[in-house]
Amino acid sequence: MRSFFFVSRKNISIMSNMEKIVRQLRTEADINRIKVSVACKDLIQYCQNHEHKDVLVHGFGKNPNPHAAQKPCVLI
Repeated sequence: MRSFFFVSRKNISIMSNMEKIVRQLRTEADINRIKVSVACKDLIQYCQNHEHKDVLVHGFGKNPNPHAAQKPCVLI
């Protein structure tokens, strides 16, 4: 009788885990997705629209860096 209870309890636990997995899979299946090709086109368009602000493309401005270490003061 004890072994039957243990098996039954184990089956309930397995079923509970399966129900959680099914719920998670249904949730993931309901997520709206876009095609990779559409996402790539949007990303390329965004990069082209913001290229003028990108310091990695054009480098830093000619203005001196105000945070750069100043020349040390020399007293003679």
